[in-house]
Amino acid sequence: MQDIKASCSELVSIVIVNKNRELLLRKCLQSIFNQSYKNYEVIAIDNASTDNSVEMIKNNFPDVKIIVCNKNLFYCEGYNLGISEARGDYILCINNDVILDSNFLLHAIKGFSKHHKVGQVTGKIVNPVTGKIDSTGQFLSLSRRAIERGYRRKAKYNYPEGLVWGCPGSCVLYSRKMLEEIKLKDKEYFDSSYKVYLEDLDLNWRANRLGWKAYYIPEAIAYHYRGMTGWVNSRRLGYLNLSSEFKAQFIRNRYATIIKNESWSSYFLHLPFILSYDFYLWFSLCMTSPRYIIKFWEDQYWIRKAIDRRKNITRKIKEYKNG
Repeated sequence: MQDIKASCSELVSIVIVNKNRELLLRKCLQSIFNQSYKNYEVIAIDNASTDNSVEMIKNNFPDVKIIVCNKNLFYCEGYNLGISEARGDYILCINNDVILDSNFLLHAIKGFSKHHKVGQVTGKIVNPVTGKIDSTGQFLSLSRRAIERGYRRKAKYNYPEGLVWGCPGSCVLYSRKMLEEIKLKDKEYFDSSYKVYLEDLDLNWRANRLGWKAYYIPEAIAYHYRGMTGWVNSRRLGYLNLSSEFKAQFIRNRYATIIKNESWSSYFLHLPFILSYDFYLWFSLCMTSPRYIIKFWEDQYWIRKAIDRRKNITRKIKEYKNG
């Protein structure tokens, strides 16, 4: 209990990005204001909602700091804006379709006392619809994609507390120190060009390369209504649920992440697995909306941008190893 009591003095900034999800957002905010850990602030980024989201917050949660945008910033720019406005040394980025257990923050913040290089903490995230695990942390697969550990296993299955490769973007507690060290440029913690999807994989990969660690606390429980804010279908495999536009965005983000973070030796070592997964992605896009294949290659500025950012990340890694 000493670790918990000592950490309760730390301010946690909670950042939520929302667009037209009033009912989900209300449940999310209710779970936040029901936390046993009381030293927090809440920042809501509204991406030009046309429903009653903003009014709902003002009427029911007056302590929330609302930033209303006149256009859709999507997740990455929205989170970057929220983090830049946050005052806390710890920042919880949470999807609006997540509900926190009342002791989530109380337990999650303990993770930072486990090792001086722990920069992010996650807990046991459960899908309340299926009653199965959504994530207990991420690991990097042979095909260079993020795999949610325990995904679709029964919720009663317990993974032990400890280090994991990374944390899922749906509900993750970051240290300000880590975010400032791994950011791409001023106030760009997530790659803003990603809009949505794989932004957590990219951040986790950057953090690992700079020596930061991720930690899993099983007592920190949250419930994630996966797909409620981005899927257009309800098929079994997540990628198939996306619109054609977001399928193309997903592939672009995947390639940008590999360009920025993968070494040449590791890339060729994993190439058969990478190509197999890429074939599945392109085949799906071709079958659903082949015109997006042409659109995908129309603008290649993202490739140059990813290469430039790879150079920036490489420079930071050299500074980290030398210092």
